[in-house]
Amino acid sequence: MKERRIILNICGVQIPLITNESEEYIKSLEKETSELVKAISSTRLDISALTAALSFLDERNKLKAELLCCENKVIELQKEIELIKAEIKPEKEIEKVKNPIRELFGIDNENYKAFYLKDESLGVYEDE
Repeated sequence: MKERRIILNICGVQIPLITNESEEYIKSLEKETSELVKAISSTRLDISALTAALSFLDERNKLKAELLCCENKVIELQKEIELIKAEIKPEKEIEKVKNPIRELFGIDNENYKAFYLKDESLGVYEDE
């Protein structure tokens, strides 16, 4: 967006700014700053305090928007993880490997565990 000059009126104090933000956004900051200052102000307003309040609100609004974006991204990634988990079935993958081994050695499902854990020819001596 192109930079332009804008004059804000916060509690009767005119503040010139150069900004590339939309006029609607800057006016919303102007209104919010005025309300904030009226809520906490004494009789004398200082332009530096107004500028600080304006900067604070601007930064806060941008951080809120960034936080919302991050929260949405986290939700999106959590959904993606759940979809991936649903696609991965480790039991099925293990069975794909076990079945050819069983067929190779002519072992049925009932005797597979006993054969695998006890057969010396496989060099496997695992505890149950």
